[in-house]
Amino acid sequence: MGKNQNDKNTNNIQTETVKDGIENAETAESILTGENELPDNSGAEAAEGAASVIPENAPAENVKKVNRKKIAKLIPLFIVIFAFLLSVAATINYITNGAKSEFHADCTDTIMWANASYESGHVYDPDFVYACFLPFGVNIFMQPLISMFGLTMKAHVMGMMCFFIVLTTFMILMFRAMKVSLKGSLLCTATFLALTLSSGKLREIFWGHTIYYTLGILFLVIGGFLFFHIVKV
Repeated sequence: MGKNQNDKNTNNIQTETVKDGIENAETAESILTGENELPDNSGAEAAEGAASVIPENAPAENVKKVNRKKIAKLIPLFIVIFAFLLSVAATINYITNGAKSEFHADCTDTIMWANASYESGHVYDPDFVYACFLPFGVNIFMQPLISMFGLTMKAHVMGMMCFFIVLTTFMILMFRAMKVSLKGSLLCTATFLALTLSSGKLREIFWGHTIYYTLGILFLVIGGFLFFHIVKV
């Protein structure tokens, strides 16, 4: 009889174990199918964990990095523009002010040629003795200025300013036609202007008056612009 009792107890334990296994299997299946959800606080805990991993200021830091890169790229351009404007201002200041203190006989040829053409009404005045005949020089700009202001320093200065504007403009255009960047074009032009102010003789040649070597550089710059613009380098 004791043996029968032990067998019965063993059968009951096995039956309960099978029931527990079935219940656990059903619970797992319900979780997988979405019928049985996890506790409500589990989603909140997961969100808090994710928030602790991702910094709150991550987007702001990315924006700051982008802005710093943009500023770093613009700084060299601002420096070049400043150098260009500085060289332009220095050149204009010399033409309008400094050149008057360095004005001498050699600087009078351009305006005297313009005055001879203005008074004679012809490009070439046979009664005027030319050091060299330059029909396409700055004297063309000075002729209408002489008609307005007379044979004066004001007409001379304004004529040299016209030459400065034409030379500087076409030099930038020439470099741009050569596919040089805007920054490079401004830098090269600024360097050229600075060189023309570096000595008394260079200041006289470029901004005191114009003669064949000065006009040669102007025509070279204009020709270079036209050439590179046509061939599309």
